[in-house]
Amino acid sequence: MPYDVAIVGAGPAGSTAAKFLAEKGIKTVLIDKSKFPRDKPCGGGLTASIFKTFNYINTEEFIDSFCYGGVVWSKSLNSIRITSTKPVIGTVLRKQFDQKLVEIAQENGAEFVENKKITHIKIKKDGVRLFGDAGFSVSSEVVLGADGVWSTIAKNTGLRPNDSSFGICLYNEIILGEEAIERYFSKERFVHLHLKFEGIPGYGWVFPKKESVNLGVGVIDAVIFKKKYMIDLKVVFTKYLWTLKKAGLLPQDLSLGVVKGGALPSHPLRKMYTNRVLLCGDAAGLINPLTGEGIDYAMNSGKIAADLVVEAVQNEETNEKFLSKYQTRIHHQFGKDINLFLRGSKQWYKGNEKFFSLIQNDKEMAEMFLQIITGNECISTIKWKLLRRFLSQRLKEFFK
Repeated sequence: MPYDVAIVGAGPAGSTAAKFLAEKGIKTVLIDKSKFPRDKPCGGGLTASIFKTFNYINTEEFIDSFCYGGVVWSKSLNSIRITSTKPVIGTVLRKQFDQKLVEIAQENGAEFVENKKITHIKIKKDGVRLFGDAGFSVSSEVVLGADGVWSTIAKNTGLRPNDSSFGICLYNEIILGEEAIERYFSKERFVHLHLKFEGIPGYGWVFPKKESVNLGVGVIDAVIFKKKYMIDLKVVFTKYLWTLKKAGLLPQDLSLGVVKGGALPSHPLRKMYTNRVLLCGDAAGLINPLTGEGIDYAMNSGKIAADLVVEAVQNEETNEKFLSKYQTRIHHQFGKDINLFLRGSKQWYKGNEKFFSLIQNDKEMAEMFLQIITGNECISTIKWKLLRRFLSQRLKEFFK
């Protein structure tokens, strides 16, 4: 076989996997349909916890800026403001961030093939063959599908059902200049989240960066949204811009410009592996189903896949049974959190103003929620502490 591993998709999941495979001496090719550098639909927020595992990205080459707090707004525009002495999220420009991740993979020995779209895959007893446009083809022992929510690898291997639900978002990245960013969002660059804005099952966001601001609105399940809410998301986005201006968070003369759209998975796939194939990141549905954040899970799934594939190639165990260890490891590392977030995502369809007011009046509970939302605390670790705090506040409200 020309390659031990072929990776389809050079986003955070694919490039991370390529880096860790190549540095272990595994002959790796990383393939992407786009010409790099390229942009991706994304708010560009990174949980601070990601730097514990991937400390090599904690440089100005990767990170555009850091945010030291946030304001969370309810549907009725009540707000909770939380500050921190440590960064709660790092912000990135995806065009720059993804390009640098590819370069790191190449520096460790991975081969990068850009501007080649994979159209189908053939899995044989002795290996895998990928076929693309213009007669392009590649052979390998194992394939990692890291090619996003509409993954060709997932579809071709039957791992993604046709009826899978997905979320949608509209966004734009607008350059304001560093001075204006600090004037509107302070040097701490406060993030703003508007929960259930205009009643949508999702939220609006404002991520200030070094010189630009990323604005967007997103819903968790596009199918339910279209059937039940009958609202044009672009109209919601226009109203969101007006609301931000009214609150003094943006210049009065700012326009939305060219609005961009994107899709994201709403839940993990039931199965993320088969003979000679693993799925990573969005292709596997690995995303926070409450917030839509996925870079952390993408990079971690890429590393988990790489570590297992090193074992598989070295031991010549590329069968489905051996590769099933991947999903077990995913579950142990962050699958429990995703399942809890999945339950929490049902709150988007319920009235939760009373719940919000409880948090608003309890600084400790508000801090816990901020840490969970930003990924700096595992919800599975502090869920009982949070529940006890919540029940305590409910009892106080009751006896009032």
